[in-house]
Amino acid sequence: MEKKYFIILILFTIGLFLVIFLSGKTYQADSRYKGSGDTEKGLFEGKRCADLECLADRFINCKIASYSNEKVTIYIYGLEDDKCHIKTEKNISRNCYFSKSNLSIPLLNQLLGNSEGLDSIIQQECQ
Repeated sequence: MEKKYFIILILFTIGLFLVIFLSGKTYQADSRYKGSGDTEKGLFEGKRCADLECLADRFINCKIASYSNEKVTIYIYGLEDDKCHIKTEKNISRNCYFSKSNLSIPLLNQLLGNSEGLDSIIQQECQ
């Protein structure tokens, strides 16, 4: 009888592990990403955002991603020395290292070319 309970306990533990492991959100399989055309050694492979919702999520959480529209291309490299490394290209090319506390939707809008009054943060944290 004890062997039966032991087997049930093992199966329950395996099932619980699978539920927890498989329920984690994966961005590479997320349909909001397009196939990558980026050439940055595969860093952005499968992590190209197709819309601003995806970009905003990745920006706020400083997760690797890229996004491009007619005005700007944005690459989010992730955290480096506790700062979020972001590179912009097209009209203005710059490397930025933002403090995590500065990451916000208004800052993202400013990087996208919309005036949000955050020029001072960009001047301070971008090269």
